[in-house]
Amino acid sequence: MKRGNLLQMSGLSLSLAIAGCFRDDSDESEQREVFEDPNPQLFDGEGPTIIEEVRNEGGFFAVEYEHDGDSDFTVELRSEEASHSLVLVDREGAVEGRWAEGTYDAEYVIEVTATGDWHLRVEQPRPSQEDVFSLPASLSGEWPDYASI
Repeated sequence: MKRGNLLQMSGLSLSLAIAGCFRDDSDESEQREVFEDPNPQLFDGEGPTIIEEVRNEGGFFAVEYEHDGDSDFTVELRSEEASHSLVLVDREGAVEGRWAEGTYDAEYVIEVTATGDWHLRVEQPRPSQEDVFSLPASLSGEWPDYASI
C-alpha cells in the first residue's frame, strides 16, 4: 500500500474512533456535575481594553462573556511568551455565551474590542481524579460552549 493511502486510512480510522466517542447508546440519562474554579477572575469594562493581570496555569481555560454594545465584540487571548494567540469571541451586538480553549503555562493578556459594557468571567476548573467521568457522553446546544463531563 502506498504511503499516501496508508496515511489516509490512518486518518479515517482516527476520525471514526473519535466520532464513536460521542455516540451515546445508553437509555439512561446521567446527571453530570459542573466543576467550577474556586477562584474565578472577573473583569468588567466599557469599550476597548487590554487586561494584563490574567492568571493562567495552562490547560483548560474557560471564559463566560456578556456584551451590551451594538457593534463588534472581540475577545483575544495573547501570549508573547508562548507565541500563542486565540480569538475566544468574535461576535456582533449584544451577546452572551461561553468559550473554552487549551492554553500553555505562560503569561497571557486579554484584549477586548467592544462598543459597550462587557463582563468576563475567566476560570480554569480542575476536577479531581475521582470526579472525572468516562465516555460516551451526549451534548447538544446552539452556540459554541463547553461542559465538564
